[in-house]
Amino acid sequence: MGIESSIQTVALIGYPNVGKTTLFNALSKKSAKVVNYPGSTVGLNVSTADNIKFIDTPGVRSLTPQSADEYVTINILDEATYIINVLDGTQLQTQLNLTRDLISRGLPMMLVLTRIDLHSFKIDPVVLENELGIRVITLNAKKSDISVSNLVELTKIPKRITTTQPFEWARKTAQRCLKTGADAQNKWDLDKLFLHPWVGPMAFLGIMTLFFYSIYTIATPLLGLVDSFFVSSTLLFKTHLPDSFLTHLLIDGVWTGSGAALIFVPQIFILFLAMGLMEQSGYLARAAMIVDKPLSKVGLNGRSFLPMLSGCACAIPALMATRNIQDKKVRWICQFIVPLMQCSARLPVYGLLLGVLFYNRPLISGIALTSIYLGSFLIAAVIAGLASRVLKVTSRDTTFQLELPQWQVPDFKELLKSSFKQTLEFITNAGPTILVVSVILWGLATYPSENASFAMDIGKFFEPIFLPMGVDWRVGVALLLSFAAREVFVSALAVMFAVGSEAPGDILSTIQSATFEGTTDLIFTSSTSLGLIVFFMIAMQCMATLAVAKQEMGEWKAPVLQLLGYIGLAYILAVFIAQFG
Repeated sequence: MGIESSIQTVALIGYPNVGKTTLFNALSKKSAKVVNYPGSTVGLNVSTADNIKFIDTPGVRSLTPQSADEYVTINILDEATYIINVLDGTQLQTQLNLTRDLISRGLPMMLVLTRIDLHSFKIDPVVLENELGIRVITLNAKKSDISVSNLVELTKIPKRITTTQPFEWARKTAQRCLKTGADAQNKWDLDKLFLHPWVGPMAFLGIMTLFFYSIYTIATPLLGLVDSFFVSSTLLFKTHLPDSFLTHLLIDGVWTGSGAALIFVPQIFILFLAMGLMEQSGYLARAAMIVDKPLSKVGLNGRSFLPMLSGCACAIPALMATRNIQDKKVRWICQFIVPLMQCSARLPVYGLLLGVLFYNRPLISGIALTSIYLGSFLIAAVIAGLASRVLKVTSRDTTFQLELPQWQVPDFKELLKSSFKQTLEFITNAGPTILVVSVILWGLATYPSENASFAMDIGKFFEPIFLPMGVDWRVGVALLLSFAAREVFVSALAVMFAVGSEAPGDILSTIQSATFEGTTDLIFTSSTSLGLIVFFMIAMQCMATLAVAKQEMGEWKAPVLQLLGYIGLAYILAVFIAQFG
């Protein structure tokens, strides 16, 4: 029988990191993110093509779920009418038992073998078909023209496979399906280098340092171009547009506020690009193995590494990625420290404040940005260690195993496309908030008058809280607004200090020379700027993250503790640095 019109739901099932999302993208013409790390798919990608509903499910290793994301996949199986079991051809023996379990459910299914071009053996699909009784297709998703019609194949009736020794069955079945061939793929065994007990950790530190360092230094020339564009366009508007309410709203509100945050978009693009490069190459799995031992000392394990690193892009998907962590206590600790990771929304803040500290010194700024990221990992490790003692996490709780994927040359076209998409999503998600806040704040800062505005009244009321941090009411207003979204801090500063400024487009020059009202004392001194950096490193200022933390933790107690605890610690350290730095 074939895939008939009665088929409603086709579920793509397989181990983590076997190529399900790549196949899903090709079938549905979608651009879901493709990663190369076990457990990275924690949500569901759903699309309909040719009257068939395709569901890309989180990876599972068996039909006995052990983590939250595996439960999602098992539940999808209950509504699926057809199964496409995606299996990594380089891990045939390991993954065949999942195929056997899927066959036992009695649903129509086929097997898609991926990465066959990376194997040192040739897999005979005909032999495998006869062993399993289902259609077997070999596929190189990056080089093949995949369509729904490729998978509309005649489906054989699955065999009834019974065995009391499943692993021995998988080994013998794999042996019968493989025939030795020339291996031109692995002349270099990179794992001997990257998993070496001494060289591996050194390489990891070097790669992570290069990763964070590149976010600032590679993007610096692009930052200059974008900054010049906004400064020049602002001056052009001021020169040619009439002096009116709408002109001031456009320049001081919309253009200055939005442009101040958007000039740091190149850094965000570099962040996504670098993360994608490590994911697609297969290095992240090796990095997880390297950091597993030190993470186990603080109640975490290698499986915690992906959510932590994902937090450098955004805490929301990072919190959802913790579903892949099997032990509840380890998962809770990871969820608790994820907000300490330096998300992309903080980059505009750091870009501005590092510009104040190290003006026109991109090398030092790059090193400083690297220190911020590494410092956040250190703070998170300390807090995780304390939490693990309270929760009494044992070595058994932190046990960690994974199957290492094959090293791959990244698909640079897909990598650029994915990075551009994620950057565009950042702009479209943050842009409306920045725009609305900038316009509202401009109104508050302008009316009834610039010298007696609503923003001033609000700022003056809260100023006693912010003065110990070494900042005035204007910075205080920006800090308050940053709790809506961290990146709003930069646009809020731009609006607050641009009112009455001669060159509102140049936010860096404006705040470098900003003084306390009625004095010549600079606001953004070295100690004040450093204190603000530390504050943003630690404080939990994202309400969306708070909501997702509640969703993932299942109650409000821990998220509220995160919110108040991290803000309190951030404030104390910022005050200490401002007063004694």
